[in-house]
Amino acid sequence: MSDLIEFLRARLDEDALWATEASRRNDGPAVESGVHWQWEDADDKVCQPAPDTEAYIADGLTTVSLRSREEWPSRVGNLPQFAISTAEEVPTAVGAHIIRHDPARVLREVEAKRAVLAQYESAREQVRHPVSAENRAAARVAQGELEDVLRLLAAVYADHPDYREEWRP
Repeated sequence: MSDLIEFLRARLDEDALWATEASRRNDGPAVESGVHWQWEDADDKVCQPAPDTEAYIADGLTTVSLRSREEWPSRVGNLPQFAISTAEEVPTAVGAHIIRHDPARVLREVEAKRAVLAQYESAREQVRHPVSAENRAAARVAQGELEDVLRLLAAVYADHPDYREEWRP
């Protein structure tokens, strides 16, 4: 199980690194909690993608850009980070997916998954050093259940070259 935990930690570290780097403007500091992406049209109006009603963001009638909600000081005032400065005919489902999985959300998911790892380690420690026989029994049950959860979390990375088939839930 320690190999699975090591694998998960490494993947979470990678996810956090990429989300943090995507939350940085140029060489400046990263937004600690991650940036929030949004699509805006040529008039700087926020576009709300609706995959069930339109094929393209802004119905393909205008160009759009993918920008951060957060802004940074510049020579001309505060400006967002532009991930895509100009795009046409961005499929709504794809564009909506991008903003739903922005760096801020990825960083929250990483922290949640790290919390699950910490719960597992706490249960494992309680099995090793119980305060009572009842505590050890409860910790064993929790540890077993959390092992199943860790396998499910690792399955997200099944296409990674270090993933092992024996970890598959």
